[in-house]
Amino acid sequence: MKSSREPASGFTLVEVIVLLLVIAIAAVALAPSVLKLSATQKSNNTYDEMEYLHQCIMGSPKEGAFGYVGDMGRLPSSLADLVEPGALPLHNTRGAGSVGMGWNGPYCPTKSKYDVTTDAWGNEYAYGRKGLGQIQSAGPDGQFDTQDDIIYPPNPTPYFGDVRIELIPSGDYAVRLYYTDNGVEKFLQADKQPFLFKNIHYGPHAVQVFHKDGDNLRLARETLIVLTSRSGVFMIDF
Repeated sequence: MKSSREPASGFTLVEVIVLLLVIAIAAVALAPSVLKLSATQKSNNTYDEMEYLHQCIMGSPKEGAFGYVGDMGRLPSSLADLVEPGALPLHNTRGAGSVGMGWNGPYCPTKSKYDVTTDAWGNEYAYGRKGLGQIQSAGPDGQFDTQDDIIYPPNPTPYFGDVRIELIPSGDYAVRLYYTDNGVEKFLQADKQPFLFKNIHYGPHAVQVFHKDGDNLRLARETLIVLTSRSGVFMIDF
């Protein structure tokens, strides 16, 4: 008895061609959405990175961290300074009040030099081009000063303010405020009320109060203040 053979299953050539045409049409239809989603994701990633880089520069004052500015007394010359010290003075606490100063990075420990200098499209950031401390990405089109540019923060970054020291009790005193000038300790001195110091960088500062004895100064009090805004008034009681 002869056995019957089942017909072979599978697609015919015509069916395969039709299927490929359907896939191709669907791919073409979806391509703009996929590209738009990719561009949006890259824009979001770039913005998040710029926000992080700015935090590396300024620190988190509310958490007692002052980033590059607190250690160096200025904004970085380039974003690469956040991860590599170059010839900058290294961190030490030998100054007044044991306030640390000098490069104490990397300030962005999860980023490489390439990461901190380029956006999600692989193009270099412009730093300080728009305004003080601002980071600018050319966006998806790779051209600066077009509508898709990304800028953070939206406004230039203030990193310094004025300090006023008030003494209790009052008397014949002089006050010194110590700060970091590119990682090197320096001080300003006010010899009479009001003890006002202008353009002082954000962060911790040692303050010394001296009693005047003729031309001699005798240390009466040393303390620490922390400037976190454009204006700070600090009462020192001793």
